[in-house]
Amino acid sequence: MSRIKKEYSYKSKAHIWRIIPAGNDLLIIEERDVQKKEAFFTCFKISSGKIILKRFQLDEKFWIGIEDAAKGIIFFHKFFKPDLPYHTGIIAFDIASAEILWEDENYNFLFLNEDKLYSYQTYFEGRKFFILNSNTGELIEDLGDNAAEVNKIREGQTKNSFYDAFFFPRKFSSVSNDETALVKIIKKVKEAELVTGSIDYIISNGLLLLSFHTVNDDGSLKNKFKAIDIEHEKVIFEETLNSTARAIVPDSFFVIDDRLFLLKEKSILLVCSIKHD
Repeated sequence: MSRIKKEYSYKSKAHIWRIIPAGNDLLIIEERDVQKKEAFFTCFKISSGKIILKRFQLDEKFWIGIEDAAKGIIFFHKFFKPDLPYHTGIIAFDIASAEILWEDENYNFLFLNEDKLYSYQTYFEGRKFFILNSNTGELIEDLGDNAAEVNKIREGQTKNSFYDAFFFPRKFSSVSNDETALVKIIKKVKEAELVTGSIDYIISNGLLLLSFHTVNDDGSLKNKFKAIDIEHEKVIFEETLNSTARAIVPDSFFVIDDRLFLLKEKSILLVCSIKHD
């Protein structure tokens, strides 16, 4: 039977906004203090929990975001205006050295493909596309306005094997006459816990991982997590992720290889190991 053991945790002084893989065994936590209008970025080793970069800030404290991260480089963007969600510019930040490798306000980020960064510029007549060296920002190729070619490359781009180890939850849905073992377990949980709203789940190495909500006496919601051994139909681990949520909280857990990541109370990332006997 599988076992789940708490390994380490990270407690944020603000809300954990996003959790982003950066390759090379690295994970980035984006923290935001909406009241003070400040954003912070922390990076740690997945395998050990060792913090490599803690609460880093750029010169722009809040109107900044992450486009993507790979091979230890974070690609930031700015906003055209604070009240507009339009992204502008590229800032390539090296996690190991904690330094900006390069930045360019003339290009906008599209996607990464190995060491190539596909970008664009917007003109009155439409977009023009460019390939940049992701490590240096140097122009590799001007693709003109050939959107079809860019889309073809994007659809066929090589996936980083690091992402293959990621498992994200899906919404549970089944027809009324579906009586597989998995569905039976979920239905039992739904009835026993008086679940409100949908159930998110992941199936990983014989485990059924569930996140769902119940209603508290005061009308608020409680977000619960359960890990169930499918073969033995036994709960082997459970945790309250949010005790008094005002609304249903999505995306509160995910799995990387044999590690379970749980987001608690919007400010704590709990990392657990999944052991198989």
